Amino acid sequence: MLAIIFGYSKYYVDSLSENVKRGNRTKLENGWMPHHPPIGYLCDPETKHIKPDPERFLIVRRIWDAILTGNTSPLPNPHACQNRMGSKNEEDQTPRR
Repeated sequence: MLAIIFGYSKYYVDSLSENVKRGNRTKLENGWMPHHPPIGYLCDPETKHIKPDPERFLIVRRIWDAILTGNTSPLPNPHACQNRMGSKNEEDQTPRR
């Protein structure tokens, strides 16, 4: 009896996993990101598209430009670089840790 119950639960979990993967794949094919936008971008609730965040985009851009030009080496703690350039946590606007 226990083996039957485990079989049903395994089938449920496998089926759920396949459905989630199919949904994420469909979102990607339609041009949607199935997760939160990267730092420096926001999801526009009206158009459901990702657009640059007016407060954080330029800060993140400066961080990447400094790293890619070789003027700044990547820090072991990337939040230290973000704090130095003025980026804050989205929730409480405190410096990142």
